[in-house]
Order: sequence, then structure tokens, then C-alpha cells
Amino acid sequence: MAENRETAGEYGVKVVIGTSAWISFLLSKNPEKNAVAFILGLMMEGAVLNYVSKEAIEEIKRKFAHPKIMGLRSGFLPRNNFQDPAVLLRLIKETSVFIEPKIRVALCRDESDNKWLELAFESGADAIITYDRDLLDMRNDKKRLQVGDFQVYVIRGMEFVQLYREGILGGTKS
Repeated sequence: MAENRETAGEYGVKVVIGTSAWISFLLSKNPEKNAVAFILGLMMEGAVLNYVSKEAIEEIKRKFAHPKIMGLRSGFLPRNNFQDPAVLLRLIKETSVFIEPKIRVALCRDESDNKWLELAFESGADAIITYDRDLLDMRNDKKRLQVGDFQVYVIRGMEFVQLYREGILGGTKS
């Protein structure tokens, strides 16, 4: 399925979804109202194209299995089948476009977060969806990060939903 999405071309909103956003969904007590669940639905419809790399998938996989996350999940009954870490990881792999960025940057104060910027630059993403403070602190008052001629939204899940529903990032104005 991911191979087909790569040939989808320019339709759909291009995004890079960081690990923190996936974890917000994984741990959500109300997944139906979680912004990342909405975005995941758009991914499954082909309206949103998420870009990942091998390095990004490895981080997501590692964080999903981290003892702290597993501890938070203990006694947690998923309200949605996609809240199973293995199922969610498989779905991310199946609905995302894999690329290996050739562009390397050292812009973020947390070096490990540069991978998300590299994915955004390489894919020409419209937005990076994250809850990571190191990335969010890089944006300007318009919620964008500008590097040279390239500009990308760096936004939380609900900010994406709002921009999508307003027709600013895909979607249609209601």
C-alpha cells in the first residue's frame, strides 16, 4: 500500500508525524476525539500523505516499546483497535510513504529531532505534526518554520485539524 501512495503524486496534504503525536493517540482515553485519530483516518483515505524513514520508524518502534510507555499502558484497555502498539506501527508503515532523506540538517537543539526536519525538507511536507517542545519552539508566530525558501507548519494535532477544516491545509471550508 505504501508503494501505491508514493505514486499518488501531488494529491493530499503532505505531513511528517512525529513520535510524540503517535504516542498521544496510543495513550488517548478518548481516541475518537483525538486529533491524530482524525489525521490517521485522512491517511487511510489518501487525503493525507505521511512521510517516514527507516530511522523514524525505528524511533517510533523503540518508543512504543519503552518501559515508561508500556507502564502508562498497563491496565489500559484500548478503546480502539489501532491503539495496540503493534497494530498502530503496522498501520503507520502501510499508510506512509517511505523516503530516505539525502538532506542532513543540524537545526534543532535536540539533535535526534533533526530527522523530522530532514523528512519535511526532503518530502516538501506542508506540516510537521508534533507535541515535541524542541520542534514547536522553532516555529514563528504563524506556526511555521522557515529555512531559506522552504516553509513548513510545525503544529500540534488539533492545530492541524483546525487548519485542515479551514481549508488552509487541504480539506474544504465548511
